[in-house]
Amino acid sequence: MRIVALVLSLIVLLATYASAETLIYANTLPQGKWGVEAVYLQDSNVANTSGMTLTNYGVKVAYGVTNQLELDLAYGTGSYSGLPAGLTSSMTPTTAVLRYNILAESTAPATVTVAAGYKSIPVTTNYAGNSTYGKSGVGVIASKMMIPFIPYAALSYNTLDMSGANIPSTELTIGTAFAWSKQGQVLVEYTNQALVNYPGVGNFTSPQIGVGVVYTL
Repeated sequence: MRIVALVLSLIVLLATYASAETLIYANTLPQGKWGVEAVYLQDSNVANTSGMTLTNYGVKVAYGVTNQLELDLAYGTGSYSGLPAGLTSSMTPTTAVLRYNILAESTAPATVTVAAGYKSIPVTTNYAGNSTYGKSGVGVIASKMMIPFIPYAALSYNTLDMSGANIPSTELTIGTAFAWSKQGQVLVEYTNQALVNYPGVGNFTSPQIGVGVVYTL
């Protein structure tokens, strides 16, 4: 039982960065503008276990610090399906991300933005108590205006701090936004997350699907 509890305490941290921090195309908000996004994310093949999934719901608030710099703050809640009988795990991550636009379509073929962020991950289980972990990452996002569609791609590199053990991962995201108005968009995306030397599991990949609704105030 101790081995199961240890493995699950590691599993519960998987896929808590991924596309939640890049679930929007590369355009940053203009200075002084606010945006809000409702997010749904689902990961499968958690800890290389095809029968286990992680479902996240969250909300993100964005603010245009300048015309090129955007601050994103997010809060979410996550739960698992496919855990062994009698075991439960949940998380309530909070995230802060800075996104800086380096290329715009007015002067380049596509919009390109770089991002850096940190996530605090409080985890609650009925077998190992409460713990808080951290995950940091950097990434780049590119998008192209093809109204009403706005296809985009993102690549990020992340490290998970798990009680002093740093676990690296990379995420590749492809998706598109559909603009129903100048202020509102729906986003659909797919992320492939690759983890390296995950404790007790090794190297593996975990796919994620995401849906978001964005509205600029």
